[in-house]
Amino acid sequence: ESMWRAVANVVRILRFHHWVMCQPWRGSNVSKDDLGKESSFVEDYAHELVETDDSGEVPVYRVVSTPRPDASVVWSRLEFNVREDSIPVSLAYYDERDQIVKRMTYEQIETMDGRRIPTRWTMVDADNPESRTVRTTDAIEFDLPIDEEVYTLARLHNPTSGHGMDTARRAEDQQREPRRS
Repeated sequence: ESMWRAVANVVRILRFHHWVMCQPWRGSNVSKDDLGKESSFVEDYAHELVETDDSGEVPVYRVVSTPRPDASVVWSRLEFNVREDSIPVSLAYYDERDQIVKRMTYEQIETMDGRRIPTRWTMVDADNPESRTVRTTDAIEFDLPIDEEVYTLARLHNPTSGHGMDTARRAEDQQREPRRS
């Protein structure tokens, strides 16, 4: 439901509020909400299939998503283009004036770890098409076991606890410290 972040220099855990989630992440064209999805596509939006494009190698569906009345979301509308094989093609974000704000495109489909995925994602601002953030995937592994403890506030407070992380951290610290004779 919420996104939390550890801030080491003040030794605190901070909760990201909804408005903070809409801000760019590290100066990119991608917001924290794009990365962490405080809003839920499934629960917060109603979806309508509005068009099918059969002109390419596989059909592409255009789905328009509008916020449900009780949803606390940023976008007035989302437009997805998704291939019949469930591979995304693009996602357009619209503001309250129904103007496009940004668009994510997904390209260079490859098979990695047994799944076909787009390996190049590009987010472009509508106001400034020269302003873009590109994410590429060179390798990926799916379905790795992750201990549920990883996603707790306690682990966020002390990310090096458990699973041999303390040992690895001590080894790193020893490498940094000058040796005394």
